[in-house]
Amino acid sequence: LRLVERGYYGSDIYERKKHTAPCIVYVIANGYLNGGKFVYNIVDSYFVAKLSEEAMTALALVYPIQNLVTSIGVGFGIGINALISFYLGAQEKNNAHKATTIGMGLSVIHGIVLTILCLLGMPGFLRMFSSNEYTISLALQYSDVVFTFAIVSVIGISFEKVFWGVFINDKAEVIFHPVFEFKLLLWYPRLVL
Repeated sequence: LRLVERGYYGSDIYERKKHTAPCIVYVIANGYLNGGKFVYNIVDSYFVAKLSEEAMTALALVYPIQNLVTSIGVGFGIGINALISFYLGAQEKNNAHKATTIGMGLSVIHGIVLTILCLLGMPGFLRMFSSNEYTISLALQYSDVVFTFAIVSVIGISFEKVFWGVFINDKAEVIFHPVFEFKLLLWYPRLVL
């Protein structure tokens, strides 16, 4: 209500229309990036499946927790983004800076907590779904690598969302988005089972 009274929302139709083209470009770029990640996952799964059936099972057992860690990071990052965008829209840059600082600090804490919980909890989680010791050992090897870097993943996701929240130049966003999406693409395949 404060923002509507100050005239920040809906004051100029032109302001809303000039953002349409960059949004369309962003949606198209995001579609291509997600398609690239989809193909990468298929190729990754293909090569893991060629190793053995147990390797593919190990990957499938770890993936839900890996996805949960990523989802927590994305949810927290989007919350930071929303708060930053809110304060920037209200012309309160000091509060936006505080939200960024506090949010990134909490992301580090979240990353540390998720890393510890996942590394300690994986043996019990895996034993709930498999009794094959070879599969469990492969899954533990994979999960140790994946969850050791959970803090890096959560912080990277938070940086990406903060970047979205404060980015003014839409063309630069389209250019830098692939860097954030595929930040580990060059060395990640070496980490697979």
